[in-house]
Amino acid sequence: MLKRGRLEFALKLPTNTPEFRYCYHGVIEEAQRSRFFHEFVARIGLDVRSPRILGFADRQVVAFGRRCAKLAARRLKLAAQH
Repeated sequence: MLKRGRLEFALKLPTNTPEFRYCYHGVIEEAQRSRFFHEFVARIGLDVRSPRILGFADRQVVAFGRRCAKLAARRLKLAAQH
């Protein structure tokens, strides 16, 4: 869900900006960590199901992901200026 928030934020950015690349880089890294975690869970044999609360809270988590992406983009812009 956080990845979705970052992607929604990136859709509003020009594709040639460092912020756009930073957002996509973050999504790629998070997807790799998620894949590694799923592989770990599969190897140890746990039967994991998503809790029902996720359907209720997913919009709030996506909105949080958008806010985090905005903060990270601002930090990147400030770092590039120095």
